[in-house]
Amino acid sequence: MILKNKILKLKASEVYLAKVFSILSNNKNYFSLIHYHSVRNVLKIFQVSRKLFNLSQQYLEIIIIKTNKIKSMKKSEKIQTTGTPGSPFATTTIDGKQLPNPPFPFDGVIKQDAADSKPYWQPSIVPPKGAPNVLLIMTDDQGYGTYGTFGGVIPTPAMDRIAKAGLRYTHFHSTALCSPSRAALITGRNHHSVGFGVIAEQATGFPGYDGIIPLNSSSIGSALKYNGYATSWFGKDHNIPNVQNTTTGPFDQWPAGMGFEYFYG
Repeated sequence: MILKNKILKLKASEVYLAKVFSILSNNKNYFSLIHYHSVRNVLKIFQVSRKLFNLSQQYLEIIIIKTNKIKSMKKSEKIQTTGTPGSPFATTTIDGKQLPNPPFPFDGVIKQDAADSKPYWQPSIVPPKGAPNVLLIMTDDQGYGTYGTFGGVIPTPAMDRIAKAGLRYTHFHSTALCSPSRAALITGRNHHSVGFGVIAEQATGFPGYDGIIPLNSSSIGSALKYNGYATSWFGKDHNIPNVQNTTTGPFDQWPAGMGFEYFYG
């Protein structure tokens, strides 16, 4: 009990000490929380935790060995392939470090005679096995006090079922306007950073208010598409400035140009 009290009194910056102690106690629940940290961080944590828990040098070796082992396991688990490499139906996952993913190297054979050559098709990129479906819903002019899912007064059993099957976020900052909120939601950025300080039809030619999501601000549609997901957008799209909302385009700010392969709305 004394040891537990010591852990609870740690500062927020020292919270990892409790996790390290859990690892040393073979608590697998906390094991995955530390292996992403660099060896340098583990060393720092160990120096402080050794004073607190009177640990010996052998525990430091255990931490580093287990950390490196899990990192190598994670690396080998990242890429998943199906089919014969080079065939038109081969698939692969990617690590997602660069989007779009660079072309895969050609692994076939090119000779002067076609009969002596061997084709090699680029594999299709697909999500990893067990990847979740992603359903992102935004409704205008409503807040947490509306849906029963978040404690509101209106019963919403269908939304309740969706929420129970996924993750529920309760700290989303609305911009109090539809276009800016949507731009922030699909890009994960401040609405002024993606040109939506105001609604689309009030866009101006000034930075942060032009209604143009820049190329360096990818949407969730693009990120999922480049990772092999099939993407679509249904319903309202209120994020095209009037100067581009024409039948002649340009269409790069439309849902189909933002990574959503299918749009109906």
